[in-house]
Amino acid sequence: MRDARRNCGLSQTDIASHLFCDQATVSRMEQGKIAPDTAQIRVLSSVFGLSVLWLMGYPSFVIHATTARYE
Repeated sequence: MRDARRNCGLSQTDIASHLFCDQATVSRMEQGKIAPDTAQIRVLSSVFGLSVLWLMGYPSFVIHATTARYE
């Protein structure tokens, strides 16, 4: 999540405003201490331009599913 945020040029405070939480909560999410809920994952997907599945920890599944579909 931290890499995605940085790639978008956003601060933790920016993300917190999108998620209606505080910066400390975003920090804990990035550290893996807490997980975003499903509503927050949907918002993060939109903000980062990433799939919900990728944000849930299934990047290889998404790549394989997309590749298999077009082969």
